[in-house]
This record gives sequence, C-alpha cells and structure tokens, in this order.
Amino acid sequence: AYMHKPRFSSGSHGDDGAMQPFWDLLNRYGAEMVLAGHDHDYERQVPRNAAGAADPANGVRQFVVGTGGKEFRSINASANSQTVNGDTLGYLELTLKANSYDWRFVRADYPGNGNFTDTGTATCH
Repeated sequence: AYMHKPRFSSGSHGDDGAMQPFWDLLNRYGAEMVLAGHDHDYERQVPRNAAGAADPANGVRQFVVGTGGKEFRSINASANSQTVNGDTLGYLELTLKANSYDWRFVRADYPGNGNFTDTGTATCH
C-alpha cells in the first residue's frame, strides 16, 4: 500500500493519528508493507501491529521515503526505526517476489549528496 502521510514517523511531522483507520485495515488484511512520504527523510521501520507495537511475525513494515529532492528536515530514530537518514537524496527500489521482497535505497548522483545506502530482504507472512 502507499499513502502520502505516514501513520508513524520519526521525522519532523511525527506520527499522523488520522491515518489510524487505514493502518487498522492494512493490519487486518495482512498487508506486508506501506510506503509513505511527507517527511523529507528516509526511514525503514520494524513491522508493526494495529496498535503500533513491534510485531515481526504479522505486522506491517513502513518505509518513509521523502528523499526526492526537497530540502531535508530533522529526523531522530525511534525505538521502532531500523534505519533513518536525513542527508541523501534518492529513491527506494522494491523487488516483489512470491514469498518475499527486497529493498534497495538508490542514491541520486547529485553533487554534495550524502552516501547513505540501505538494502535488505524480508519474508512475507
């Protein structure tokens, strides 16, 4: 799934409680991941249940990817952040498979851009 405003974010806008009904549906129907923007940073979070608690077995993983070229804003990792970055422009590449998915943050070739990277694989529930 994707949405503009993230339900949970360690960025300057913070969590958006108005997205809770959508988050509830994602959890109820077994979504694997959700992509969001809004905050001008990058954050990969642990999978979370409907209440927002870490749930690696059945939760929804959220990526916040607001790194398309606008100015960066502050970000401070939370307990449910797996990685955060606020100085590298780029995009998230996803490879969807039958029982898993891969992610790779692709750094933009831009003068003065940061050097952040993020890659990984997760098994679907």
